[in-house]
Amino acid sequence: MVSFLIISMMVPTVMALVGTVQDGMELSELTEAAERLGDSIDRVGSRGQGYSAHVDISIPNTGYLEVGGDEGYVIRIFQGDSQAGRVLLRHPVCGADAVLFGDVILEMSNDPDGDGVVVREL
Repeated sequence: MVSFLIISMMVPTVMALVGTVQDGMELSELTEAAERLGDSIDRVGSRGQGYSAHVDISIPNTGYLEVGGDEGYVIRIFQGDSQAGRVLLRHPVCGADAVLFGDVILEMSNDPDGDGVVVREL
């Protein structure tokens, strides 16, 4: 009986720990996708005007990424409805906010005015 009591008291703690580990793994996968995207943006941005590239990015279904807008130097990582992290860029993303989720094909090109990188989902 005492063993059953001890086990029943430990179950909520163990379940909370499992949930925390799972959230951490999901955030790690989202961060990895954001870093791959950031590397691609910076690679295009470091090339001359007129350079463009197509990139396939797979974003885990546990969240989404936002690029562009007022925070052009940042890729924002979201889990659920809250921002869970960000990746800083060397070259800004021009244009309005773009919300990216799932498997996406992106066209990235240098802005003709030299303001940064234009990211467009195909």
